Amino acid sequence: MISQDTISNPLSRTSCENETDCSKAAIFPCHHCSKRLCLEHINEHNELNIIRIEELSDEINNLTEFLSNFGTEKSFENARNQLNIWKKQCFDSIENIYEFHLNEINNLEIELNFRLNIFKENFESTISDLKSQLSYFKKISEISQQVISSFILSFFYFFE
Repeated sequence: MISQDTISNPLSRTSCENETDCSKAAIFPCHHCSKRLCLEHINEHNELNIIRIEELSDEINNLTEFLSNFGTEKSFENARNQLNIWKKQCFDSIENIYEFHLNEINNLEIELNFRLNIFKENFESTISDLKSQLSYFKKISEISQQVISSFILSFFYFFE
């Protein structure tokens, strides 16, 4: 856009204010840097502005694409997956501890049953012997206090 001053008074023209030395007449004000430039340099500045606008447009498009693809679903899905993995590890750990202690209980049960069976066999044998002795003493009808005391001691000795 040519200013009215430039058209009405051609002698008031100034030199191009571009960064490089340019002796051409400055006839256009640049919209992005407010310098007065010649046609060649105003076109260069305009091309730079177009490039900057295209870069900005690309950045906006990239940001728009990023935001359109950005969602919380993947983040929360990942968090849920991690939580499920942790839960499974905890359950597996509990299951391992449970199995270990269950095996200990089972082994203790086997050992206790084995010992109990031995005890029962010994008890039954001892009781059988004591019954035989009692039967014998009943038949002969001679039971002294000493025999009864010995019999009682034998019976209680078994439980000690």
